Amino acid sequence: MKCLYLWIILSWSSLVASNDASRRVDTSQHYNNQKSAAVHKGVAKRGERKVSGDPSRRLHGRHVCTQSKVTMIPMKDVQSYCKPVYQSYLRRCDQDNSRYCSGYRVAYEVGYRPVQRMVAKTESTYSCCPGWTQVRSSSADCKRAICVEQCQNGGSCSKPNHCACAPGWTGKTCTTDVDECTTGKSACDHDCTNTQGSYKCSCRGGYVLQPDGRTCEKKEPRVEKEYDAGISKKMEDLQKRLDALEEWQRSLSDDKADSRHQRDDRINSLSEQIALLEERLEECSCNKKDVLVFPQAQK
Repeated sequence: MKCLYLWIILSWSSLVASNDASRRVDTSQHYNNQKSAAVHKGVAKRGERKVSGDPSRRLHGRHVCTQSKVTMIPMKDVQSYCKPVYQSYLRRCDQDNSRYCSGYRVAYEVGYRPVQRMVAKTESTYSCCPGWTQVRSSSADCKRAICVEQCQNGGSCSKPNHCACAPGWTGKTCTTDVDECTTGKSACDHDCTNTQGSYKCSCRGGYVLQPDGRTCEKKEPRVEKEYDAGISKKMEDLQKRLDALEEWQRSLSDDKADSRHQRDDRINSLSEQIALLEERLEECSCNKKDVLVFPQAQK
């Protein structure tokens, strides 16, 4: 009977030991699996952050400032602890020492459990430096200056809280007029009158302001211009009359030449007719013995 109890005790002890060993192996493997999964998950998250394209990371170039920011982020981890377990064993019974009774006792083993802890993470953020902003939301740099007070009279914000004024204006917000007449910035020949944001030139008596708005030239008297115009008109009329006289003289010369030629032609024709008559007269005087017979006119 004692041998039977001893065999039961040994079998039970070996079974408990094997269960504890297998439990420890499973727990260790579970810990390794969880730790590997946490590492892979962290790498994946970092990759997602890089691929997602955070707008603050795209900023670079002029007037872009870099800042380091520390944030606390939760991270999953596996923690070991002392895990209480109940172990069964055989002992002599209290009432009968000849018999063995089963008992239980508390033992401790290493256990693993998932936990969440906060980890400090340093990240670099990129943003526009103070006083600057992006021209467009898609711009990668910050080139537009910010002026708290708006620039007036055509001025533009060139630097933070600094206006580049248009000609004729000055001051922080381009609201002060520049007096070009007193500062010598005008180019007037004679008189200068200051106006808001500009100036105006004028000429003294006897001078005329030119199209450029600055130069003055001496004005010619109106009487002289009218006199010159009258003289030019008279000269033009005389020239026309002279041309007409010359044309009339040429026409008279041509008429005289034509009448002279006609007269010469007539004389020549008459001379020929007289010669012909003389020939005929000679023939008639020889045949008729001094009897002149004139041919009769044909009817």
